[in-house]
Amino acid sequence: MNVNVGWQKLDEYYNRLDDNVVYVVAVVLYPRMKWRYFKTKWSDREDWLSTCKAELDKYWRHNHENKASSSSATSAGMESDTGVQSVKDAADEWSNGEDSGLDQLEQYLSEQPDRSYSSADSPVRYWSARRKIWPQLAAMALDIYAVPAMADEPERLSSQAGDAISSRRRRLSDDTVASLMRLKSWQSSGIITIDKSLFERAIEAVAAAEC
Repeated sequence: MNVNVGWQKLDEYYNRLDDNVVYVVAVVLYPRMKWRYFKTKWSDREDWLSTCKAELDKYWRHNHENKASSSSATSAGMESDTGVQSVKDAADEWSNGEDSGLDQLEQYLSEQPDRSYSSADSPVRYWSARRKIWPQLAAMALDIYAVPAMADEPERLSSQAGDAISSRRRRLSDDTVASLMRLKSWQSSGIITIDKSLFERAIEAVAAAEC
């Protein structure tokens, strides 16, 4: 009975993967894995593999259209400067690929898995380097890998925010609390060092902006 109850619980969590295709997308967009992982693990369940491929294609088409319309709107509504020109160039590159009938996801999957990436390497570096080649697909991949793999860190951050807002600080705005927690995270990660020089540089930056 205990074994059966354990399997029921495992099946419950496993079936939840079907409710969200993010898990499949994250594995397939990992340059070392692609479909190889699922083809190996699900070699006797072709129906699972077919379902996941269909869901991935549907997810990509949805994001492809959103990213394309966003790029077109951005490039059309901004004035011409160096930064905006790069956005326009990226949009032109994407348009050229679309006109030739090339699909970014198909191009990515047609290449052999990149074995230079180990299981310890972050795929963010791979997709950051390919934003000009596959702009929409890279944007989708970077969005996916921004999702925390576990809820531990968000829950920990929520607890820290609760500790920071004492009974005398209940009128802090959402933006202030967000900025406070962001600075705390950056400091603990070693990204910045909060000292006198930091505030001096901030004052100088504000003064320069006002001028």
